[in-house]
Amino acid sequence: MRNPTNTASKASNIGLLRVGLGLVCLMVLTPAAWAQRARGVDASFWQGNMDWSKTYDAGARFAFVRSSRGLTYDDTLFVQNMTTISNMASAGKTIYAGAYHYGIPGDALTSGSTSAAIEAHARAEANHFVTTAGDYMTAGWLRPVLDLENGATVGNTAVRLLSNSQLSSWANTFMNEVEARVGVEPLVYMNTNYATNYIDNSLADRDLWIANYNSGGVHGDPLTTGSPPTGNAGAWSFWQYTSLGSSELYGIPGNTIDLNVANGDINFVRGFVIPSSVPEPGGALVICGASLLALSRRRR
Repeated sequence: MRNPTNTASKASNIGLLRVGLGLVCLMVLTPAAWAQRARGVDASFWQGNMDWSKTYDAGARFAFVRSSRGLTYDDTLFVQNMTTISNMASAGKTIYAGAYHYGIPGDALTSGSTSAAIEAHARAEANHFVTTAGDYMTAGWLRPVLDLENGATVGNTAVRLLSNSQLSSWANTFMNEVEARVGVEPLVYMNTNYATNYIDNSLADRDLWIANYNSGGVHGDPLTTGSPPTGNAGAWSFWQYTSLGSSELYGIPGNTIDLNVANGDINFVRGFVIPSSVPEPGGALVICGASLLALSRRRR
């Protein structure tokens, strides 16, 4: 909404906005508009050169983009992806995007299995994430994400490397380190198996992006009222429900893409956008709503 050009009207409207800010924010938090879940994707080097304009046209309104993995790997298409997404906004095609880091906590055991060694490794990976993607942990971007993985594969057999408490401690240490560095708390991504069998409930207060490919629709329709189990984690905010998004619709040459939904409409997604520290009057309604939504989810 634009203020009138008359100076007195501007001052009056801004004053009213300040006086009624609390009421306006409460109005933003009402659930009346949550009839349609927002759709999104996640992407990495493996998708190749994305045509993000087609991704928008296919209905995606948010994206999580891989920036890094472990202690040393940087995704070679990360900056290209984020730059393209950012530039599209000027053409009216806004996709809210954030960075994610693929964690390899099992590598901590190369330094020993003590709590100190595990936590030191978690902080080192967090610092790698911030070094690679810190420019995208600022106002206007989605909050960053830890993609939580564990163990390794030997042949066709999954090998558990960390206990539930060790893995959970690693994840909490990682997220705390990112927050200490940039002032923004990450979300955590894991699949239902991890949430049920690999972590303890110390991660239950973290905002969750859950992966469950919902074979046969057993958990309902992701686009409407479906909901996957989350084990020892908390309620989900985003749901990765398939890895078989159409290459044609999402602008990927000869490949597929993960599809996601938010647990609410586009205003819910905006609640995960990192706000400006000093909102402009014209943007105060959206920013305030986003800030309060994010604050309401932060239960720690």
